[in-house]
Amino acid sequence: MDRFVTEALLYTSDFGEDSYLYNSSSSTDSSDDNEDSCCKCSGSKDTQIARSPNNKQVKVDGFVEIEIPMLNAYDFKNSFRMSRSTFEKVVEMIGDSFISDNRGGRGERVSPEKATYILLWYLGNQETLRQISDRFKKSITCIRKVIKIGTRTLSLKMCEQIVWPSKQEYPSIASMFQNVCHLKNCIGVLGVSHIKIPKPKIMSSSHCYVALQGTVTINKKFINIYVSEGSDQPESILEKSPLQEEAAKDIFGEYYLVGYNDYMNRSWLIQPFRNDEILLPAQQFFNNCHETASLIFPESLGVLKGRFQRLQHFENKDVPIIVSCIEAACTLHNLVIDSEEDDTEEFNFQDSGIFRDNVYVESLDECDYSTRMKIFQELVRSSDVNS
Repeated sequence: MDRFVTEALLYTSDFGEDSYLYNSSSSTDSSDDNEDSCCKCSGSKDTQIARSPNNKQVKVDGFVEIEIPMLNAYDFKNSFRMSRSTFEKVVEMIGDSFISDNRGGRGERVSPEKATYILLWYLGNQETLRQISDRFKKSITCIRKVIKIGTRTLSLKMCEQIVWPSKQEYPSIASMFQNVCHLKNCIGVLGVSHIKIPKPKIMSSSHCYVALQGTVTINKKFINIYVSEGSDQPESILEKSPLQEEAAKDIFGEYYLVGYNDYMNRSWLIQPFRNDEILLPAQQFFNNCHETASLIFPESLGVLKGRFQRLQHFENKDVPIIVSCIEAACTLHNLVIDSEEDDTEEFNFQDSGIFRDNVYVESLDECDYSTRMKIFQELVRSSDVNS
């Protein structure tokens, strides 16, 4: 007897004929929205027909109801990009949004748990909607709705997970940075990563991009993000982001961020020294320390895009949904870091979308170099480097 049929019989005999969760449907028809034919399908390789003790037919979704409970901790995390305990926190966080509207296409019902599985599977790999539909036995319309509701809910809850530190937290964050890169009073790294999306018909290039501007701390968590449509230069993105407005309110004080040479030097955003001219040993040492701190940003984006592979390249052309997906992934990224004490290197991805130009963006009459000179002089005094 087939293994899935055997397990389905054991499952129904233990818990009764109503122990199965949902009628499953398939989306293997050539039309994405052909749900009538989907609901009639019953013989895919992952869906088995069993009989309950009173001889009624029971349709069991082999992936969610049988295969997922059999996964060990490693395989579960590899499949859904987080541990089971963190998964339960995500269900608690967004479950109500699925309860309030738990119908997919044409009456398909999806539980909060199954909807969360679908959402995490979508964010965690590059499978098409048709493949996900076939895996979870739900129509493509249902899958789309789950993704839209889930990412929108996580996006709205972003402020609960992506939080700018209080001024009381600045010293401890700066201390961790100083231990790693020797720069005093640094509390974060600012950078931009471009994410490919399909080319709109009006564009001539093969792809266009959505830009993710992020500020990360030493533990690779985001403390601020801003998603910008298009592939603008980092300085242009910063100018229109809320971070620029908040910085004008003196939220930094004596503290600052480090950024690549794509930005103008500011009192709160520090560039390295230009390397297109001969540098003193002390200046080279400063640039090395700056580089050590700056690398935290690509490392953080590598973990983000390695864990949630959908962010490596979208096939969806709906930009508002793409923005919600990016914000949802960043929210989950922080939640996982807070919830799990593990090595994030298993999800590492070499992000080729990090914007890092060799052209220095600066205007001598606008840039503020006083903070950098103060940091530089203090670094020289505390080191053995001779200037």
